[in-house]
Amino acid sequence: MDVPQAHLEMDDSPVDFRLMIKTPVSDLWLDAAAKGRLDLAKVSQIVKFEKGTQLAGLLDADLQARGYMSAIEREQYESFHAAGKISVADLAYKSKDYPDGVNVSSMLMTFNPKNVTVSDFKGQYLAPTSPPTAK
Repeated sequence: MDVPQAHLEMDDSPVDFRLMIKTPVSDLWLDAAAKGRLDLAKVSQIVKFEKGTQLAGLLDADLQARGYMSAIEREQYESFHAAGKISVADLAYKSKDYPDGVNVSSMLMTFNPKNVTVSDFKGQYLAPTSPPTAK
């Protein structure tokens, strides 16, 4: 599969990306890049969600990745090129499978050929449970 250039614009927020996938069955080779800002609440305008699914937040990405997935599986990270960043703000997701929701108030991930660094993460998975009440 080869998508040499694609452009998506939602409310004057452009997202540009490219994607090439080879050998998906034997050893997936990926060459991809994405740059842009996406209001996740507007994704439902182009993607149909299951009834009751809610998605909101802002995703900002400038990321490139290239290499064989087997390199990652064998922990040979130096053979897989990744560079850039992904940031998330005010992510809120609820669905039938996650009725209490997943919330990420902020996250910043940076990628380079040797490391993936999460330098900021504030979030909540599932609602906190109340302590049992005494009878």
